[in-house]
This record gives sequence, C-alpha cells and structure tokens, in this order.
Amino acid sequence: MFISKKMISINTIIFSKNRACQLELLLRSLNIPGVVLYTYDPEFKSGYAKVKKMYPAVKFVRQTNFRKQLIELIKRGGKYVLFLVDDDIMIRPFDITCREFKELKRNPEIICLSLRLSPNYRWRGFPELKDNKYEWQPFSRSSPTFNYRLRGWGAPMTVAAHVFRKEDVLPMIEAAKEIRTPNYLEQVLNVNIPDRPLVQCFAKAKFVNNEINQVQTDFPHHTPGPSAQQLNERFLKGERLSLADIIGKAASARDYFMKTDYKWEKEAE
Repeated sequence: MFISKKMISINTIIFSKNRACQLELLLRSLNIPGVVLYTYDPEFKSGYAKVKKMYPAVKFVRQTNFRKQLIELIKRGGKYVLFLVDDDIMIRPFDITCREFKELKRNPEIICLSLRLSPNYRWRGFPELKDNKYEWQPFSRSSPTFNYRLRGWGAPMTVAAHVFRKEDVLPMIEAAKEIRTPNYLEQVLNVNIPDRPLVQCFAKAKFVNNEINQVQTDFPHHTPGPSAQQLNERFLKGERLSLADIIGKAASARDYFMKTDYKWEKEAE
C-alpha cells in the first residue's frame, strides 16, 4: 500500500462488512490514505484483526452507529469525500494533481468525479456513446464530462468510487433520521440530488468492483460466489487474493462491475 501525501485533502471512507479478505486486496491496491468503517459477525473477527495488523497506518473504526459515525468522519475530513466499498479494487493510480480533479473543483456544474466510469464502458450490453454523441459533453479529449441524467450515468450518488463535495453530501446525511448501512446511505443521497447536471470521469477507470459475493441483506441479489466465509478461511490460512490478476482482467473490462474468479497467492513474507 503506497500512500500519496497529495491525497490528504480527499477524505476517503471505506465501508466493510464480513469481507476482511477482500478489504485487504483493496487496501493493497490503494495509493490513497483512508479510514475503514467496518462491522462483522463473530466468525469474521479474526480476519479483521489480521487486516488491522497488516495495515497499521490505516484507521479502522468499528461500527456502532453508522449514521452518527459517518457524520463525524465526514466532518473531520477535507472539502471532498470519496466513498469506497470493500470489494472495490484500484487498478490505476489517482491523485489530486490530475486535471480531472481540478475540473471538479473549478466547475460547479459537476456533481462528482467518478473513478469507476469510463467512456468505453457499456450499458446493458450497449456502448455508452456509440451513435449517441449528443449525450456526451466533453470538455477535453483526455478528461470527459458526461450528462449524468442519461443512460448508465443516471446514478451519480453512488457510494462506490465517486468523489463528492462535502457541502453536497453532509447536509443530506445530517437531515436523514436513520441510515443503517451503505445501501440506505445511497438511497438518502439520491433523494435530493444537488442541481449539478454533469459527472466527471477519466478516459480509463481507476476502480473496478468484483461483484462475486454479497454480505448486505437490505437489497439481496444473486452473486456467483465464493462466499465471504470461504474467502475468509483461506485468508486466515496465509493466502491472499492476487492484485495482478484483477488488474490484468480489468484491462479488457467493459463495465465497472466484474464477476470473475479470484486468483490466490501466498502472502508476502
């Protein structure tokens, strides 16, 4: 885990439940500092103890009151907040010196900087932009800006790999009476979306998500496995998920969401 001091101004908050093994892969991939807001069922306690020992520079906050703790974490941070989930993986480096982040700061029309979207990704099997050039509003060749109200850009307030202004998200969270989980946080953020019609992204995405298992029960859907428990057992026996394998597969990905088998490797000495 290489931490860039340039990223301190972005408050990175990682949500994790019962997936210490996948969280370790995310932390290993990051070049940005962050805080982990986590919870677990008893059988996953040892996995988190191991991750905390492996990454002493990362702040871990055990979840007791999700909404209250989230508000505290956002208030303590800088003007921008990045939400991540534990099955995200960083596949390309990112820091605040890039023109995309500078454009987010400069242009009040941009609601967020997406680290997960890309102009070459597909939406329900169809290209995002082919024969729909009117839907794309680029401000430069290497730093596209998209109208988020169209096609796959229609959910700007996701809690996975989007950078927001604190001034946009904090009031909505404070106004909500109850937020139990990241899934409900996402619902709250999408109730009153700020009137900023554009989403900023990179020519190539910075994150992918391997949607291979599920730990949340608020909105269940099918995932191919293996389960978080199966991954945890191998993790505790000294194996870890291969970052190089995911980065290699992501090179040809056509969507932020991947559903691919993990490759295992021995932990570094």
